[in-house]
Amino acid sequence: MKLFLFIAAGLILSPTLLNIPKTETVSLLGTIAAYVFLFAAGLELSLKKTLAHLKEASWISVGAFIFPLMTGYAGALYLLPEDSNTLFVATAMAVSALPVIIQLLKEANLYTTNLGRLIVSAATLCDILAWIMFSFLLPPQSMGPWIASHLPVFVFMAGLFISDWNLISEKRIEQLESFTRWVFAPIFFVTIGWGLNLAQHFDARQVAIVTLIAFAGKIVGSYAVSRWRKFNHTDSMTIGLSLNARGAMEILMATFGLKAGLIDMTLFTSLVAMAIITSMVPALTFRLQRKLRQ
Repeated sequence: MKLFLFIAAGLILSPTLLNIPKTETVSLLGTIAAYVFLFAAGLELSLKKTLAHLKEASWISVGAFIFPLMTGYAGALYLLPEDSNTLFVATAMAVSALPVIIQLLKEANLYTTNLGRLIVSAATLCDILAWIMFSFLLPPQSMGPWIASHLPVFVFMAGLFISDWNLISEKRIEQLESFTRWVFAPIFFVTIGWGLNLAQHFDARQVAIVTLIAFAGKIVGSYAVSRWRKFNHTDSMTIGLSLNARGAMEILMATFGLKAGLIDMTLFTSLVAMAIITSMVPALTFRLQRKLRQ
């Protein structure tokens, strides 16, 4: 996946390998790219389209958002270091990466099906709820710093508002999304990799714990609710695997959580690793399923 390749390119430049200093200009470019990427992510969502599948999507989001939130909180409380921000970890576990999910569904020829629309609607609810929760985790401050710290949430919601109210033409939105995908996304992910120091901040045990909690929360929760709602085993697994993809949305939330002082660099590194793993597994699984059908 491109996400992994861009981060890997940044890792080559990072203290992990070449140790080329990341200048303030590069860091600023990465921050700007993060905000543009977050705005574009908001544009991809649509509350109006979600309303068409609201009842079923709401039930699925119980398994895809509430259950990971609970398991994430419990896992952070008992398995991660005592100084970990358990509420932030819980919120991060509840995120789903809609851009990754859309791509997965298109590759599996499911995007235009009723199942695909339901998954997109459930992912939309998960992301909106997660960013609303994130806004409440930010520390209370005076008005100026408060606005600055909540800017990621405002940018995300602005993209969502513009998408739903057709304030920008579909052609312009497609152009912005394309430009973001090929310009701002690489800048953002390269700077993320560039800032990692795996020798100092990579904790294999923590990565394993975070990833296991992520898989257990999303897949088990989504699968169980889907089966309860009378979906068959195959469709329920497709729902669980798709919604388990965290990808760029997870990395964006972890980035802004790090900037706000909600997590340390070690936990940030673990969340980035988890985001990559949870995005790669469904992609590989769906490709294997297609080969087995042929």
